[in-house]
Amino acid sequence: MVKDTVLVVEDDAGMLDFAIEALEGDGYHALSAPDAAAALRVLGAIAVDLVLLDHGPDPEPARALVRAARAAPWGARVLLWTAWHDGAERAWAIGADGAVEKPIDLDALLARVRAELGAP
Repeated sequence: MVKDTVLVVEDDAGMLDFAIEALEGDGYHALSAPDAAAALRVLGAIAVDLVLLDHGPDPEPARALVRAARAAPWGARVLLWTAWHDGAERAWAIGADGAVEKPIDLDALLARVRAELGAP
């Protein structure tokens, strides 16, 4: 049985493949987008429960994506995943629900996704 839908926004193909494989292996329906613009198109067309958003140096695309996720009828949650040392502060600054730091620990990532989606 497929769980919730998670949209992974990541420009690094290796990280994107890692995330998609991990999420699908845990039963989630995983979608991908290489950047915020593509993710906005996905959010406009498909109900998404959680966005895993890679945060680059410019916060504006991330803010726009968080706003769109919140405005969607299903109100997707947003987790920043970032290599920035101040990821939690950056997440708060753009209105995201939290942050997961890179390098990614698979068990920690899946635990955080489950927690954000209210899964046991």
